[in-house]
Amino acid sequence: MGVMGRFLRYAALRLFELTVAFLLVVYMPGLPPEGSFTATSIKSPKPLEGPYTLNNYLNNADHLYEDKVQGPECFAEWNGELYASIHGGEVIKLLPNGEVKHVAKIGQPCDGYWQEPKCGRPLGIEFDKSGVLYVSDAYYGIWKIDIINGQKQLLISPDVEIEGKKPRIFNSLALAMNGDLYWTDSSSDVSLQDGVFGMLLDGSGRLFHYDAAKNKSKVLLDGLWFANGVALSPNEDFVIVSETARSQIRRYYLKGEKKGTDDIFIDELPGVPDNLKACPKTILVPLVAPRDDMHPVIFQSIAPHPMLRKFLARIIALIELPFKAAQNVMPHYIFERVIHWIGHFECVQALVPKRTTILKLDWSGKVLETWHNIDGTLSGISEAYVFNNQLYLGSPYNKYVGRVPVPGVNIENVRMEMPKAKPATKPITQKPTEAPTTQPPKTTQLPKTTQAPKTTQAPKTTQTPKTTQPPTPKPAEATPSTPKPTQAPSTKTAKPAEKATPIPKKSEKSAKTPEPEVKPIPIREEIPADTTPPKKENLKIIRKEGPSEIPNPDIPEKAAPKKVVKKEVPSKNEL
Repeated sequence: MGVMGRFLRYAALRLFELTVAFLLVVYMPGLPPEGSFTATSIKSPKPLEGPYTLNNYLNNADHLYEDKVQGPECFAEWNGELYASIHGGEVIKLLPNGEVKHVAKIGQPCDGYWQEPKCGRPLGIEFDKSGVLYVSDAYYGIWKIDIINGQKQLLISPDVEIEGKKPRIFNSLALAMNGDLYWTDSSSDVSLQDGVFGMLLDGSGRLFHYDAAKNKSKVLLDGLWFANGVALSPNEDFVIVSETARSQIRRYYLKGEKKGTDDIFIDELPGVPDNLKACPKTILVPLVAPRDDMHPVIFQSIAPHPMLRKFLARIIALIELPFKAAQNVMPHYIFERVIHWIGHFECVQALVPKRTTILKLDWSGKVLETWHNIDGTLSGISEAYVFNNQLYLGSPYNKYVGRVPVPGVNIENVRMEMPKAKPATKPITQKPTEAPTTQPPKTTQLPKTTQAPKTTQAPKTTQTPKTTQPPTPKPAEATPSTPKPTQAPSTKTAKPAEKATPIPKKSEKSAKTPEPEVKPIPIREEIPADTTPPKKENLKIIRKEGPSEIPNPDIPEKAAPKKVVKKEVPSKNEL
């Protein structure tokens, strides 16, 4: 027998062995995970063109509260302060001095996030109009918490069946005006600790309506393939829910002729949607993992092949099985961490392409625009929340809170380079990236008053008439509209003094105290038009936030500093 014959015989034997192993794994009874596997199909993503065209609007993102938060999944705002749900079962307040403050914990004390079923994992959080916090914990159900005295009330228990099945992954929630809740259970088959199996099994997620008066939940939609974010329309005539594994958003009608029916709100998304953040005019939809023709999502690619999905799910379960047995015999945190990593979504995060996308939709499901990060400063974004005219970005995988300026409607595709650390007293109206468009006069003068005694500004004032300035007439034109020198130098000198606290502030007054005053701070601000141009030598990219006309950054407009047109910066209430 020749070499080729021996090779073919060897290949045939190996193929036979693999086939037998495949059939044993697929058809052997009693192997985990439990659930059904049937063929399904996922629509291909729309190409990255038109409204989906790649841009750099989310590049150069700030990393706030770095290494002080683990997996900031969701944000909520109350009384001008920002709260977040994190690993370890906690809800925290993000303080403007760069620290975090514990607010509530529903689960039990634990050694680390790898003990997630014991710690608890709050996912969705939302405040009502009186400041009561509603928390959806993946393992412990939905709770109502008074953040002042810490009192808790269980609303929906994980131990009670709802229409024949217990919820296994309490995920997002949306609060109605009458106190009712709309919430999602991502899977009725597996817990979040084994979330990967939920992506391989048939969809068993559900959308619920919780009647607060009757203290009872009822199913609105069933069979969702990993139900996730949920949002109510402004008139509460319908509710939308992310069906993450199908890369689509579904709509359920609550009023009108279509009441009790559902349809597709939007599909063929270039990624898998997570939380939904509702605004009066728009919805922000982060794609926690991207997908396109060059980067398909694995579990979607094998969706039409149920036997292959079942084989892969059982192989993962068999890999996990010996570590579970060892943990039962000789408990050790290493076994716990391995078990958590294998079944949790963290094991697939390394395979996700390094692109982050946020969609801005209107309430008819039309894509108004998309914002992208392509420089790797963001990844795995599950939440996009507008706070103090900045876009805060959460992720279940990151150890920081991302932040970028809120992109405008008609943005010029240039902006200044953002430093990695931002001064604690500078919201969007103070950042170098937004100096040309978003600095109101009162906020720009506050840092100047504090920096006036410094010797660094004295030579700056005398340098404006020097020969270095004639090529750039912009600083000379800023003097009629403002009593101080150009804004770019003053912004630079403020950095060394405030570098130690690179986090956001609600106002300049709050910079003097580590804990801000508890009072509502309006999100909408009236911002004058371009009052001071930036220093040209530092200009790389300028983000223009305006409704229509975009000036050429290389041709100064003399009339621009003299005109003051009041505009509203996009905020969470006016996106």
